[in-house]
Amino acid sequence: MLSKFSSKANAVIDLDGTLAFIHPESGEGDDSKRISAGTYWFGYSKTENPDIWKQAAPLTHVGKHNPPTLFINSAVDRMHAGREDFIAILNQHNIYSEVKTLKGSPHTFLLFNPWFDTTVAYMDQFIRKIFHVQKKAEKEITVAQGGSGDFRTVQEALNAVPVNNKKPVTIFIKKGIYKEKLYLDSSKQFVSLVGEDKFNTVLTYNDHTGKISPKGDTINTQTSWSFLIKADNFTATDITFQNDAGFTAGQAVAVESDGDKAVFKNCRFIGFQDVLFTNNEKSRQYYENCYIEGTTDFIFGSATVWFEKTHIHSKKNSHITAASTPKEKEFGYIFNNCKLTGDTSLHSVSLGRPWRTYAHTVYMNTYIGPHIKAEGWSNWNNTDNDKTTRYAEYKNYGPSSNPKTRINWSKQLTEVEAKNYTPKNIFNGWNPLQ
Repeated sequence: MLSKFSSKANAVIDLDGTLAFIHPESGEGDDSKRISAGTYWFGYSKTENPDIWKQAAPLTHVGKHNPPTLFINSAVDRMHAGREDFIAILNQHNIYSEVKTLKGSPHTFLLFNPWFDTTVAYMDQFIRKIFHVQKKAEKEITVAQGGSGDFRTVQEALNAVPVNNKKPVTIFIKKGIYKEKLYLDSSKQFVSLVGEDKFNTVLTYNDHTGKISPKGDTINTQTSWSFLIKADNFTATDITFQNDAGFTAGQAVAVESDGDKAVFKNCRFIGFQDVLFTNNEKSRQYYENCYIEGTTDFIFGSATVWFEKTHIHSKKNSHITAASTPKEKEFGYIFNNCKLTGDTSLHSVSLGRPWRTYAHTVYMNTYIGPHIKAEGWSNWNNTDNDKTTRYAEYKNYGPSSNPKTRINWSKQLTEVEAKNYTPKNIFNGWNPLQ
């Protein structure tokens, strides 16, 4: 049976592995103080038998046969020896590569947190990207502006998904700025968008409230989206979603995500006011290792949403969230292991204000930067909201995390209460981590 399978490597992940031993960047083979590990391994010092040291180096053997390669490196410079020369040869043969450097980490980073989880995430993202064709997808579509794919625009690819689709479809989007107003119909489920690079695969548009559409209608918040996702079972990886209408444009949605069981990983959401609209109280959504930037209410809506290890950046002294959680829903927005930062001039940003009176928002194990005001939350200038709004925190840290300064109508979760906050529990039957 084994003879039916090729032994050819289809991808390589280099975990801080030295690529050249005889190299200006290499510190291997220094026997001046004691016999080095390399000398013990090879049986000869670098000066006694340089050929064996050279033959053992991956840089000696790199060429057109090499598969796509991910380099995950520590902060120890000598462990990167030969990497740039190696990548230069890969580039000559148009072989894909990525470099991820874990700042401040030791050579043994894989064994310790916080680097272990990050390393696993980098490996997962790389493997998913490289083997996107090998996913259990009935259909695979490539979008490339230069014409090397199946379509030049993202909307053409979305249109190609069959109506009433029941099987996974992967749309791989090559680098480029795609200025399109995108729409994914509710009948086109099980679509996965995979970007070539999250910083350079950008889906953007510039509609905003007050602007006149090509049909002559006046655009409002509900119609200002750059990308409207109505379909269930949607996923996106390594993509920037943007509305670039500008700082003074008013409400300008980058993504309106309305479908159930939506997953976004390693994505960026860029805009100003009302950037991410989770506009469906029946929707369950999961965001991991994402970046979300905006000014006012830039995460808002009625869905149940879990944000994991997501960076939230404020651009104005305003409000991060505006949840509109229905009264009968136990969970709204949960931020876990996230990071809240803001422009250096900011000092009075609120964690959230209630769009509806029973808004539910919780921050857990999250870094709270100095831009967040001491009281934490806002009641949207309506004291009646104080009676029903459900705002809470748990074991947050950072300059503005002091629970003693918070408004008296927010709460700190107990350890028992916090244990109820897991993706599996809040999503009631759907576990995006499986």
